Amino acid sequence: MSSPDDHLVVWLAGRPAADLHRGDARGPVLAYRESYLDGPHIPLSPVFATTTGVQSRRRAAAFLDHLLPDNPDTRQLWARHFQVPPDTFDLLAVMGEETAGALQFLPAGATDRRDARYEPVSDAKIGRRLRELRTDQAGWTLPDERWSLAGAQAKFTLAELDGRWHRPVGSAASTHILKPGIFRLHHQGLVEHVTMRAARLLGMTTAGTRWCEFDGEPALVITRFDRRGTDPVHRIHQVDMCQALGRGPKYETDGGPGAADVAGVLRSVSSDPQTDLYRFADALMFALLTESPDAHAKNYALLLTETAARLAPLYDMATALPYEHSGLDLSVAMTVGGQRHRPRVLPRHLITMAERDLGIDAARVLDRYRTMAGRLPGAFEAALDELPGAVAADELRDRILPRLRELTDSALHQLDTSRYQVPPPDPGRIWVHPHTRSGRRVEGYWRAR
Repeated sequence: MSSPDDHLVVWLAGRPAADLHRGDARGPVLAYRESYLDGPHIPLSPVFATTTGVQSRRRAAAFLDHLLPDNPDTRQLWARHFQVPPDTFDLLAVMGEETAGALQFLPAGATDRRDARYEPVSDAKIGRRLRELRTDQAGWTLPDERWSLAGAQAKFTLAELDGRWHRPVGSAASTHILKPGIFRLHHQGLVEHVTMRAARLLGMTTAGTRWCEFDGEPALVITRFDRRGTDPVHRIHQVDMCQALGRGPKYETDGGPGAADVAGVLRSVSSDPQTDLYRFADALMFALLTESPDAHAKNYALLLTETAARLAPLYDMATALPYEHSGLDLSVAMTVGGQRHRPRVLPRHLITMAERDLGIDAARVLDRYRTMAGRLPGAFEAALDELPGAVAADELRDRILPRLRELTDSALHQLDTSRYQVPPPDPGRIWVHPHTRSGRRVEGYWRAR
């Protein structure tokens, strides 16, 4: 029999949903509670069977690990502070009262509101914390905080209540995430804000962002789309695409999910799969045209309720154009029709992505690609124009806009001159992908059914 220290109760949206036991070398033991499944319920993840039996240990391990920071230094810091091993179970036991989505990990017998309170925090204190993060990017949390967010960047959470900032303590829910940006990339936080604003100006659904200063310290302030209300703050469940698939690596090149895998999830569980598939296609094309290299599977998510599942607003979008000469790999995280670099992506690759990987109409995708390429420079310019007081705005304008215009002009030229012009949608025609026949390469073409 396991000890109390080896058992956590998994709460979901304020209800005890499952039991988590430490397990052994095979992985953790995760099982739904029968009382939770008896009525309407939100799934922990689409990857888990809605039965009371023990879930796949491999999938459970991947699902839980993605709730913690990617940075191993941060995990080690938490482990040293709480004097626990740096493994997933022990870190969730001490830091899992507030996570992404609506999950909380609590000891047996505890409630989801234990020790929950908010403490007002001044701009000076927020500024001091941002300065500390710039010098120690592993030190995300304060001693009495119990929240965990995935990702590689340093960040912390706050709650904005009645127009004032508060620090959530214990199991209290936050409403916003603050990030100083990646220290080694100059003005990276502002670059992310400008990229997110440009996407929103194009009509894409994104997390809300603001560029703020606290006691002279700039920060990207992100509105959490997995939270609603302020009195009280309600948690909305979300899972990233690695969690939805039960996969470990986040990058396709490391064996993580690709575009076809994400599309498979959307087709299987989305309440409006066609809309979400085109939104996902837009996100892939945006990352390609803006050379945003970090749009991996953990940066796409599902919002889950008892009755619906939808692709979440886009988040963590950041062009790498200002850092083009710094040695960064500017290839996209998910291939577009088999290609990762914008200059190598031709219309036929977009057709392959649409038809083969996403299962949507190629003509419509190419039309959206053309529209996006035509509007992107103006969207970035408008986003930069919203920052007249930002010291770095003019510098970023010079670093982003000329190269972005080159990329989008090239994309439009390729569309205009390509032999792979896609006719209007016609149910009587299908796209034949490039293939080899009798040892000879045959390019893709349209034919009658």
